[in-house]
Amino acid sequence: MSRMKAQVLLDELQQYTNALILGDKPAPIKHFSGAVDGGPTLLVENVSAAHDSVGIEVHVGEADAEVRNFAISATADQQGGIGVIGRGDFGVVGQSPDNVGVMGFGTTGIFGFSNDPEGCGVEGHTASPSGIGVRASAPAPEITALAIDTGSIRVPGAGQNTPTPVFVHVADEANTRGSLTIIDHPMTNSDPSAILIVTRRMFPISDSAGSTVESFGVSYNAQARKWMIGQSSGQPIGIGAMFNVLVFKV
Repeated sequence: MSRMKAQVLLDELQQYTNALILGDKPAPIKHFSGAVDGGPTLLVENVSAAHDSVGIEVHVGEADAEVRNFAISATADQQGGIGVIGRGDFGVVGQSPDNVGVMGFGTTGIFGFSNDPEGCGVEGHTASPSGIGVRASAPAPEITALAIDTGSIRVPGAGQNTPTPVFVHVADEANTRGSLTIIDHPMTNSDPSAILIVTRRMFPISDSAGSTVESFGVSYNAQARKWMIGQSSGQPIGIGAMFNVLVFKV
């Protein structure tokens, strides 16, 4: 989704929220009201064990690209309130034909939490080669799109020559000739626009001839359709030399 489209959606959601606050909205078909201390006003239970069972399913509007509809709108009026809470393997799942499945607006638009050792607070997934699992954007370059308060960045399964965005390239007899070693990786092959950040492993590696890894750079070989690491001095790269590689797609 483009920044402009995201801003339009936020503006529309703000207008809708303002209408809710001001009471500028039509009367509902059904209205449930009451004070239930520590409990729900409306409880829906589906005790079916069948796959894809649903507690509440809401459909709004028709297939009209010019009309913006909200299937579910949840507002917490009190300070510290939460509009929607989802529990289970997938707490909240949203689907929409125009690519906005779930939208959150507020001090914290969407908050995900998991205390399961194998769980994820927020998970994004795409099955399209050109899709994006999770996207963070901001309307201007000086505004932060993504911030990490504490904790590390982990790439599960990353290691030597793994098909992950960060991996360790190992120079061996098959991929290294003289001062060049070829990176054969699914995220960099056939992509001259990829951005590679490469660092040498801390300890110098020497081959039987005693050559070591010196200052180096990266370049894209259009004929091989692969990226290469090369030593600017022209000295051979030692067999067994290792490089940390981080790949950014554009």
